[in-house]
Amino acid sequence: MTGLTVLFLVVCAAVGFGVTGWSRLPLRFEERLAVAGPLGALAVGLAGWGWSVLVGFGLGSVGLAVATATVVSLPGWTALAPTLGADAADAWRRVRLPFRDPESLKPLVALLAVAWPLTIRIFSLAWMSNGAGGLDVGHLATYADGAAHLAYAGRFVGSGSVPIDLPMAAGEPARYHLLADFFGAQVSLLGISLHSALAVTSGFLALFFPAIAYCCGVRLVGGRWAAVLGVVIFCAGGTLGFVHLVGDLGDQGWRILWELPRDYSRDPDSLLWMDNPSLSYLHAQRNGLFGLPLGLVALTVLRCGVEERRPAAFATAGVLVGAVPLANGFAFVVPLAIALAWAAMDPRRPWWRFFVPALVLGLPVAWWLQPAESVVRWFPGWMAEDGAVGWVVFWGRNAGPFLLLLVAACLWRGTVPGRMVRAFLPFWLLWIVPNLVAFHPWEWNNTKYFAFWQLVGSFLVGALLVRLARDGLAGRVVVGRIVAAAALVALTASGVADLSRAADRSATRIGWASADALEVADWLRTATDPDVVVAAAPAIDEQVVALSGRSFVSGFPGWTYDLGVPDWSARATDAQTILQGGPEGLATARARGAELVVIGPIERGPAFGADEAWWAANAELVHRSGDWSVYQVPT
Repeated sequence: MTGLTVLFLVVCAAVGFGVTGWSRLPLRFEERLAVAGPLGALAVGLAGWGWSVLVGFGLGSVGLAVATATVVSLPGWTALAPTLGADAADAWRRVRLPFRDPESLKPLVALLAVAWPLTIRIFSLAWMSNGAGGLDVGHLATYADGAAHLAYAGRFVGSGSVPIDLPMAAGEPARYHLLADFFGAQVSLLGISLHSALAVTSGFLALFFPAIAYCCGVRLVGGRWAAVLGVVIFCAGGTLGFVHLVGDLGDQGWRILWELPRDYSRDPDSLLWMDNPSLSYLHAQRNGLFGLPLGLVALTVLRCGVEERRPAAFATAGVLVGAVPLANGFAFVVPLAIALAWAAMDPRRPWWRFFVPALVLGLPVAWWLQPAESVVRWFPGWMAEDGAVGWVVFWGRNAGPFLLLLVAACLWRGTVPGRMVRAFLPFWLLWIVPNLVAFHPWEWNNTKYFAFWQLVGSFLVGALLVRLARDGLAGRVVVGRIVAAAALVALTASGVADLSRAADRSATRIGWASADALEVADWLRTATDPDVVVAAAPAIDEQVVALSGRSFVSGFPGWTYDLGVPDWSARATDAQTILQGGPEGLATARARGAELVVIGPIERGPAFGADEAWWAANAELVHRSGDWSVYQVPT
């Protein structure tokens, strides 16, 4: 990581800190620090997007974005200046207070002392040199979703324009919340590789999440330890897949703890679909690094506005929600839906202050992001087997302990402030409705609605565990503590195992790109026209799709299907037809506008059956590196 990269990220955090001063809300110093990273990255990313539309994507637009965001933050800094020193001194005072003091920040410090090293470790292993000039990936999430995000970020760099077309579906507009990848592309221009830029920006945003969640948890449930446990329950959450870990221990012995053989939270063969949130929403799904923290902040600020009667809080939450669709569409839809329910429950508040900026700023972008055709459909039971019994068994396996404890936290009077129990009622819809309706082509994406229910619900469950440990159960403190400890293990055992495995350099390492693959991708990026269309294998591990910054006839069909590309299946078939050559392959290449054909180890494999002999005899070889060849489609 270069010094320029560090400076850029520091400026982003400074911008975010200054922007908090715009709200004029009485935020604590640690709250401003916590939200500074994602808020600053959002400001710099949006400014960069706007400038790139006007002048193109490059170092110039990055400089203009930083300057614009800095200027925007200056009034906030001016508002904060009179009390900034005193606020910082007070925060330092509270850091030094003992744990038992209600004002102490030591619980937050202890949380970060565990979360930060683990975060840095996992993201440092996202992409690794294989020692022979190639790249390995550090986790299945990087192998799959990471390749798609590399393709998006690389297309920004490779095309030099905004908005981009879909790199895995040439000619189709990229109507997707791409700001996280755009932010990574901005950093890649500062002297580091594209894959390093994505790892650095993801790690940067992820470092702020535990502090944001803690500060919001304190505001929502009023307890420091409930907030700490809420962060742990969410970030280390998982399914009942840990029973398989117990089975593996019985079969293979304790030695597997030093190199866990598999992931335990998610196992579709066992109907375990709720992945560990950290590895799923914050590692694989890069837009979650914006959506979850900023969506939670918006809801928390709005809730404080309702309870403290602060009109400025409504406007602040509205502006934040309106600014977020390009970064994460779910963080736009979910707060709007929750706010609408809260407005119906308490119509006397000045809700217009929230809805006007949220809709005016966010609705045009959200409308632009919509796919050409609606895919909303009735889907009762979600991923469960048919019938009510199958649905109950499914959720028992995926979130049984969490569901029971969450219901208990809501019903056991005094566990959570009554105002919060009432405010949480609409969040249940984020679990109920996605069990009945699928909103996206791939129904698994419903988990992104579950995520907000799970995140806010974790604080209520944390409050329940604190009460059990403090007051006991049925008058017995020891029993209460045992139950609380057992519940925490049931909630987090699978997630802890998966996080431990993700931090193990050897356990999840997957070979990905050879030195020759990297060289061919680099040649495509530097020696071909940005608008060239390429044919390659529509495979999830086709490295040139991820790294070249060029547009392809088809990428992995799982991506194009989920993005709502109308002819996703035909594209994948056509890409394979092109690779197989002959008159039909040539005609298909011309029909799709393909000018280059890449043939490497994946293309030659039985899954795609590329006929390199035909291409070698009938087309010009324009580049070769090792066992990779690039042919010019004859005109």
